[in-house]
Amino acid sequence: MSVILDKVAALDIDGWLRGLFSAAISGGASAVVGGITISGIDPEHYSFYTAKFYIVVGILFATNAVVSMAKFLSATPLPGLKQVERTIEVTIPATKDSPKVVETTKETHVEPLNPADQTVASSAATPSARPLPPAA
Repeated sequence: MSVILDKVAALDIDGWLRGLFSAAISGGASAVVGGITISGIDPEHYSFYTAKFYIVVGILFATNAVVSMAKFLSATPLPGLKQVERTIEVTIPATKDSPKVVETTKETHVEPLNPADQTVASSAATPSARPLPPAA
């Protein structure tokens, strides 16, 4: 049971839920534009002061939010692994013959919940999540 919990802890559930929530908000935000459009087309029945206006905007919000969440889930059905990107800068001082050189290397690796447990990171790493080789 502990091994399963360790592997679940290596998943980026927080980022996945945040993405799902932001998809719902951005999809629902288009309901505001739809509501303003409806109010502009038929202000007699759908003015800002009628209950019909808010019912239509609420239905549009919910529908657009569900569609955007479905798009997000089709692109990312399950949370990915927690990945940490670290940028390393190496500065080589200037000499008489060469100018100052700044080398930047980006390193991406899977971050386990418990740093002492490296088996989760090594067994769950994908080729894109392996660290870059050191700069020569």
